[in-house]
Formats: sequence, structure tokens, C-alpha cells
Amino acid sequence: MTQFAKKIALHHACLSYEVMPYSTGCKTPLLNFEANSNYKDVPDPEIMVAFPIIGDPHNAALVAWTTTPWTLPSNLCLCVNAKFDYVKVSNKTSGLVYLVAKCRLSQLPSDMKKSKADGPDAPSQDPKNAKSKNKSSSNGKVKKEADFGPYELLETMTGASVVGLKYIPVFDYFADFSGSAFRVVADNYVTNDSGTGVVHCAPAFGEEDYRVCIANQIIQKGENLVVAGYDDGCFTDRVSDFCGRYVKDADKDIVIAISDLSSTIEAAGVVVVQITRGITGYHFVTRCRNT
Repeated sequence: MTQFAKKIALHHACLSYEVMPYSTGCKTPLLNFEANSNYKDVPDPEIMVAFPIIGDPHNAALVAWTTTPWTLPSNLCLCVNAKFDYVKVSNKTSGLVYLVAKCRLSQLPSDMKKSKADGPDAPSQDPKNAKSKNKSSSNGKVKKEADFGPYELLETMTGASVVGLKYIPVFDYFADFSGSAFRVVADNYVTNDSGTGVVHCAPAFGEEDYRVCIANQIIQKGENLVVAGYDDGCFTDRVSDFCGRYVKDADKDIVIAISDLSSTIEAAGVVVVQITRGITGYHFVTRCRNT
């Protein structure tokens, strides 16, 4: 894994503040043709994390899905699609309330039972609940809710109405940005074919993340962009708990750290909703094969 990690190319901000593919093995940005010449799908952790909404009457949390847990320490905002409908639902087992895109509600785990062995709020199927239906009404919205038996529909809203909500970040490494960060923004790049309809943004590690954060004044164009990784792909001392760790090697421990937060500040709603394995595409750099 260490040898593989040294070869992958990560998004990184160069001095011109353009986010572009970057090789931690070669310690240099890559041209697009080089970055795309050796693109591979590799197994990666997938994680859904709940970000508590400040001041929400239901103590709801926005649920974001990511295949790059190592970017979560650098989260500065959450992005929705203003054109989508969003729902606030309560899990009938745990009582936790989540906000996701209506079209992606089926991606939430069907049930969650708290177990120290499985980790906080580990998902498990409950076929009986999954098949339950509300027979007292023929209303289409109620039937839609009944399709997801473990959840109770509390509220439906537009994506535009979600914009501006403030939330509690998972980590506080960027607390000095709290004046402008840790709020919900909207952009059409959020799609309805994956995830939860809520995308977490870390501007130093993604071209779209950077663009969205600039457009919504989360960070200011031309100002020094804080990058939480050194040129060799290791975390800087800003991410104090993982300082010196190679970002991809830290994935597992970051997930564990969020799970630990789930048990210590559960009242605030910060939880790991689901942990699975998936496939993520990475750029592999041929000229750095032996580094």
C-alpha cells in the first residue's frame, strides 16, 4: 500500500492557485495528458458522515458521502443542488434525523443498530421494516415514505432553501475559517446518480471544490490557499492528529477517528452513517513508478 500510495497523483493547489493533478511521488504537478495516460480504478473506503445543522429544530444533520476520507479534515463547506428536492427524515431505530436529496434517500442504510462491535450506528438490514407500508392513505408522498420503512418523513424542502444553513464540521483543524466556512452552498455539479445529493468540499483537493468555494466566498481568490498536505503527500501540522502521515495511509484511521467522535459527541449528531468499500479512479504516474 505504501508503494502504491507514493505513485498516485492527488489534486493539489499550485502557486497559481489552479487546482490540478499532482504526483506525490514525483512532487510535481502533472499535465492533463500525462495524468490521464495511466488512470486506474482501485478499491477505496466509502463513508457517509452526518454534519449536524446548527439551530435545527429536529437536531437534523446533513449526510455527505465520499470515497476520500483523507479530505474530510480539510472540509470547508457542503454543496447541494438548488434544483433538487431534499427531505428531512428520522430513523425509527436510532431517532437520528438526516437531511438528504429526496432522489437519493434510498442510499441511506435501511436501519442502524448501535453496537460497539460493529462501530457506532453500523447499518444492518431489517426486512420487516423495509416492507412496511402505511395502509391508511393513498397519498403518493406517504407511499414514497413507506418505501423506506425505517425512516419517518418529517419535512420536504427545495435545495435552494437549504443554502445558507450552518453546520458543525467533523474536525476543527480549520476553525479559523468559521467566519465564512462550514455552511451549505449550491452548485449544479451535484448530481443525482451517486452519493446523497450533499457533497463535501475541500478546496485544496479538488478542482470543483476550489471553484465552488471561490464562487461562494468560502475562500477568497488570490489569497494564500491553505493546503493541509506537504509536497510528498503527508499531512502538515495543521492536521495535528495525523501530521506526517501519508494521506491515503491515514484513510482508515480517519474513519476510526470519526467513529470515535460519534460515540463521544453523539448528542450533537456527528456520526458515521455508513462505511463500505467502493472503487475510485486515480491517476498513476508512469515516470514515478520506481519512486
